[in-house]
Amino acid sequence: MEIATFQQNIKHLLKEGRLTAAANDVYFKKLKDSESLQMVKEIALWWRAYLLENYCPLTAGLLKRDHLYDRAIASFYKHNNVSSFIEEAGQSFLGYMAKGTEGALVTALASFELALIRVKGGDQNTYSVAWSVNPYDILHALFSEGPLPEKDGDTYLTTISRELDGFFAVSVIAYN
Repeated sequence: MEIATFQQNIKHLLKEGRLTAAANDVYFKKLKDSESLQMVKEIALWWRAYLLENYCPLTAGLLKRDHLYDRAIASFYKHNNVSSFIEEAGQSFLGYMAKGTEGALVTALASFELALIRVKGGDQNTYSVAWSVNPYDILHALFSEGPLPEKDGDTYLTTISRELDGFFAVSVIAYN
């Protein structure tokens, strides 16, 4: 078996837990059900989760608070080809979370954090993120580990740009 084929088969086992047609031999069949492979998968996922938690602490913190982080990480790595560079992986993860699979608050926070990372990195674009809760209250709750605020009926808009002091501003666009 060529090394590239061998590596692809290992990748499929690690990522998807399944064998490809090319991996239909005794070695891969034994490896598929081995405790060692399961341990390697857990370690790899733990390490990736640790790196992402440090790269995008706001979104990771909210997901962890709601006991969704491990599931979100597993889903992200299972369904995406992810760069080994944390900057690219982190932005891909935030983009994945911004798609709305974990709820409106996670969507808004991931979109906000991604835009903030981009503008702090030199991006000249201006981004806008709508929220159903006051973003300042969410940020305060995350940093202080206090309770998350309830929806107050207002709609908030964060504008994220290099042109703004602190890189973002919040405005109320619809009052209850």
